[in-house]
Amino acid sequence: MAITIEKCYEQATWDRIGRQTNTDHPEYSPQNVFWPVHATPENTGVNLSLIASLKGQPVGRLQRRGKCLLEVSVAPGQRRRGVGTALVEFAVEDAKEHGLEHVHVITIDEADQALTGFFDHLGFVRYATFSMLADLAEPIPAATLAQCRRLLSQGFKSRVLDKDVAADLALVIQLQARYFPGYPGFMSEAEMVRLVLERGQIAMVLEQGSQVAGFIIGGIDTTLKNGRFVRCEGYGLLGSIATSEEFRKMGVASTIMCEFVKLLKERGINHMLYGGCGPEGNASRRVAQSVGARHEVRHLNFVKEVN
Repeated sequence: MAITIEKCYEQATWDRIGRQTNTDHPEYSPQNVFWPVHATPENTGVNLSLIASLKGQPVGRLQRRGKCLLEVSVAPGQRRRGVGTALVEFAVEDAKEHGLEHVHVITIDEADQALTGFFDHLGFVRYATFSMLADLAEPIPAATLAQCRRLLSQGFKSRVLDKDVAADLALVIQLQARYFPGYPGFMSEAEMVRLVLERGQIAMVLEQGSQVAGFIIGGIDTTLKNGRFVRCEGYGLLGSIATSEEFRKMGVASTIMCEFVKLLKERGINHMLYGGCGPEGNASRRVAQSVGARHEVRHLNFVKEVN
């Protein structure tokens, strides 16, 4: 059965195909996805937005921003006919023509065997990535609470930044760019910060006087599903956390985490997912564990060399 692939430039077409291909995943609708935002077709530079058709009827779409495949979706009744494969093969060849070294897919749920098997079949190489999950009904360890109280008694204070205050917005953009340059590889730090804050995410800093000791970007009623930050009632998500160099090894990361957990509880959140933790012994994992994140959630990243 002939499959045709073409670039999509029309917003109405892109939206319509997106609704068709994600009818069994309402959590992926534009109003439910905080990040990454890929609701607009774009075919400039190394960005690519594709529509696949069978017998002239659009049945699938693919969005690649830079090296990162953000979405490959096919209408439920048209799966297992080679549509997804045709979309990815087109995107990989296009990446090669643009001189990219590889194409990657991030934080796919390990339990999604259909999706992980799909990328295995296409020759992508998998490697594990981890999150840690905290049940906020469980107490934060006493040693961490004591450390937090000590820093707060020394004049450290947490503050939620206001996206509508120019100085606050500039500060979180600066911090994101400083500690997570190019995050996550297809969008500027400024654009990323503006988008997630506009969609309800939160930026918090821990300050001592005029100095920023640490910062967090996180979400309320948000979780991580197949590389997306999606709405999920009762869940909080920690997306970015960093400690300023001059304040390291003082307990700043655990302290701002405690303050973030306190905020989540005040908002009625029951669980917190700390994304981007490494394997056992990793520093990020230790910080998560210090505030009671005891349950490991394993994801898979996939990469395919194209040159």
